[in-house]
Amino acid sequence: MNKKDKAELLVKATRMEQLETVKYFIEEKKFDVNENATKEGYGNHYRTTALYDAVEKNYIEIVKYLLSKKAKIFVSFIMSDNVNAFFIAAAKGYIEIMKLLLETGQINMKNEEESLNAAVQEGKTEAIRFILDETCKLRLSWPRNRPIMNKALAIACEKGYENIVVMLLDAGAIMNRIPPGGTIHDIAPLTEAVKNDHKNIVRILLDRGADPNIRISWNIATPLNYIKNGNENDEMKQMLIDAGGYRSNNKCCSFGCGGRCFYDK
Repeated sequence: MNKKDKAELLVKATRMEQLETVKYFIEEKKFDVNENATKEGYGNHYRTTALYDAVEKNYIEIVKYLLSKKAKIFVSFIMSDNVNAFFIAAAKGYIEIMKLLLETGQINMKNEEESLNAAVQEGKTEAIRFILDETCKLRLSWPRNRPIMNKALAIACEKGYENIVVMLLDAGAIMNRIPPGGTIHDIAPLTEAVKNDHKNIVRILLDRGADPNIRISWNIATPLNYIKNGNENDEMKQMLIDAGGYRSNNKCCSFGCGGRCFYDK
């Protein structure tokens, strides 16, 4: 039996929550705890390990055992470098497993922005709080050229998670900075809230000092440009205007004019 076949058996036993079988394969048959196998339902396009599957299914006792056998939290073949066991636990909101993984010493919380983003995306409040508390406990600061919580805040604003927006702001998320790169995802939190008609979040951001005229990196449209037609949006429109917001000219030359061709200022 080759190592890939062994990995498939180990992962299958994990998926079936058969702890004793997992122990037998590792201790008696000497299966490699970190060998990768096919992810169920994904073919060869996505690989997994016993630990990854145990985390995903919240099998705490199997997770504890695999970690005791030096299972790796980071495995480079898994879809992307951002998707690790801690990322999976954060996206699922499995706090106990997040704690177990952190205790291994394999995780640098300073590099866990994607785990934070995953928890925000899924609305996992306790997982978000855990990540923020751990970074605070270790007195870590996000690098200035990587405004990590800004992306998480933009996601929360897009989804309409008011409590998470407040949590991130209280933790120091920056409202008026846009990540560099010029992609479609580089949208300011206020713009996300306006685009998705989250009036209460717009109010929260403006009250906290959000720039009502912040523009996304690849366009000079302001948040007012994203107000949808309809009387139900009049209040949100007025909030932006009262805060000093103005709408950019739709016929603007975008980059060449330096932002001078606005109207309704």
